[in-house]
Amino acid sequence: MHAQPPISDLLKRLLEEETSPRHVDLIIDHTVQCAYRHIEWLFWYRGYNHRPTGLSAEDLAYDLVAELVSELDGVVLGRLRRALHNVIGEREEDADLESVFIGIVNQTVRSNLVRLFTDINPLQARLLRALRRYVKSTEKIQRIEAISGYWYAFADTDPRLHLPPAPMELLRSTLFPE
Repeated sequence: MHAQPPISDLLKRLLEEETSPRHVDLIIDHTVQCAYRHIEWLFWYRGYNHRPTGLSAEDLAYDLVAELVSELDGVVLGRLRRALHNVIGEREEDADLESVFIGIVNQTVRSNLVRLFTDINPLQARLLRALRRYVKSTEKIQRIEAISGYWYAFADTDPRLHLPPAPMELLRSTLFPE
């Protein structure tokens, strides 16, 4: 079996439009594996649940990056190439292509997961949008960005993020309309 070239070399060839069918297959394999790792991370650290879809994490990975690795106006991997050009611009020689590639794949997975989970559970999606609109419109609640997602806290109190999260039953029992 032949040794696979590093993804950075494959991406350089893609940007220079010097790809063979074998290189295209390798880039697609790397894309799916990167998406799979990100999906597994989301399941483990953010508590995402894919059971209602009936799809495995690998099936989701293929589904969520299919558009990224598809042709664009007849150009093989045209969407990925365009995304790479959009991020690195004119500084191709200075760019860390592997990091840019991982960022593009992760962003693609996150944006397509929203679409997928909105289709699966539209009520939860509407409630989440309503919460985000409310937080954006009021000064009483602050939104805190973290690796584990967004956290919401009253603006005038210490959010005490060093403590473990409150159990769901406690949160439900303290909800009250304004």
